[in-house]
Amino acid sequence: MMIEEINDLPEKLSSDKLRIIFLRVIKCNEEVVVKFECINELAEKQWHNYELIDIDLRDVIIEWMQRNLDFDSPTMVDYSLNIISYLGLQQVYEWLKKCKMKNDEAQRLVEEAIKEYGEDVSNPYTGM
Repeated sequence: MMIEEINDLPEKLSSDKLRIIFLRVIKCNEEVVVKFECINELAEKQWHNYELIDIDLRDVIIEWMQRNLDFDSPTMVDYSLNIISYLGLQQVYEWLKKCKMKNDEAQRLVEEAIKEYGEDVSNPYTGM
């Protein structure tokens, strides 16, 4: 599933439908950076549902991100930080905070996110 297809989806989709699309993107044969972009867009759609993703899907996304994130890519790091905030992925957030990026831009993005997000991102709806 390409980013154009994701962008053509309606803004409002059920969590069940989004779950199917998330899994399809993770399993598709596409460049990793494109998958991060697609998951970023889907995560934003999920956030607009005002409900947390189910635990099983969260765990699949966490595992996939930890296997595929390129710390030298500011683009992937930026997508990851967005996904973390939209889906409340505390485990990935803690992991990213501990990592030292070789790329200065990627490191700057993480440092800015830490200042913006604070310590707890587990509930993306806190403060609303």
